[in-house]
Amino acid sequence: MGHIAHSQDFDAAHTLAGVDALRLDNLHSLGDLTRFLQNYLDCELALVSLPGTAGAWTVRAGIDMPVPVGTGDPGGLADPIAARACGMQFFAGLPLRDGAGRCIGTMAAMDGAERPLSGEELGVLRQLAGVAAGLCMPETHD
Repeated sequence: MGHIAHSQDFDAAHTLAGVDALRLDNLHSLGDLTRFLQNYLDCELALVSLPGTAGAWTVRAGIDMPVPVGTGDPGGLADPIAARACGMQFFAGLPLRDGAGRCIGTMAAMDGAERPLSGEELGVLRQLAGVAAGLCMPETHD
């Protein structure tokens, strides 16, 4: 099933208070990042998955607002097993980490056709996941 670099071990004490905690422009930027990833990898689906106190949410390419994760959803929590169960043969995902290294979400791309992930593509995914993680962090005021 392609490249899998994935973590579902979210730090429950540090999950987001909810998608409402993210600024609207950050949500739009996450949408832009997922659209770029989907186009760059030429895949069916790219998303950022964020756990929250009210459940899991995804920001997907082509949808600028977060949507709740449902059962039978290939995005799920960006889970390669759920993706496979929904017919996805390719999955590439990386955890989004905060400054302390805790997992705060996942950025993933998936497709119905199996294919390899090149080192360059993995590098781009790593860079985009780093940017996405920064956008998901709460603002700090000095």
